[in-house]
Amino acid sequence: MGPGNPDLSSFQQLGLSSMAIFWVIVLGISALIFLFSLTGWWIFNGRIGKSPYLGGILLNGYEISFPAIEKMHQFFLKYHNADNPIFDLNKATVCKTTGRIFPDTLGFSGAKTTAWSFINKAHSGNYVSWGSLTNTEKNKFLNLLPDSIKDFQIEQSSEESNPEKASEFHQALKPGPLYVDLEQGVLVGWKCVPETVLEVLIVQQTKNLKVNK
Repeated sequence: MGPGNPDLSSFQQLGLSSMAIFWVIVLGISALIFLFSLTGWWIFNGRIGKSPYLGGILLNGYEISFPAIEKMHQFFLKYHNADNPIFDLNKATVCKTTGRIFPDTLGFSGAKTTAWSFINKAHSGNYVSWGSLTNTEKNKFLNLLPDSIKDFQIEQSSEESNPEKASEFHQALKPGPLYVDLEQGVLVGWKCVPETVLEVLIVQQTKNLKVNK
């Protein structure tokens, strides 16, 4: 090649290298934007959280007003025992739609994690909805616990045995649903805190009763 002729191949290689670097940068930036968007979505949804009931938004337990907290503690003390330990509201979430309180569902990072496992967290067992019991099974509980059972939702309950399949109508009732482990004779259900919109989950054992025997 003569001294007056430029080396075009060098320019072509430089152009290709620049183009490759450009696309690497574009793809890198796109990947970062996607990663940040995905992380933001996860944090946003995790921090909001959804209630098992009606998909209601979960609030932080510490957002409850002081008067309501006082009434809730006074009410809960009536049931305080090994099955119903005092819980920390700073670690709890509250369903905005139903007022139901879920203990130990607020993570350190502020993420809210609540699922239908909350029933078994209250007391391990195999639970069905109160409405799916036979009249004979219901009467055994009613006769054994004539006073304490009346504050549970025993008037209108889903006939679906699976708690998760209860209709929106039954999920929205106050107090919330009552669940039963027939083998252990254990009730786990919601009770309304007087003079508030709040509900707390209460475990009621019947000790020696085996309802399905």
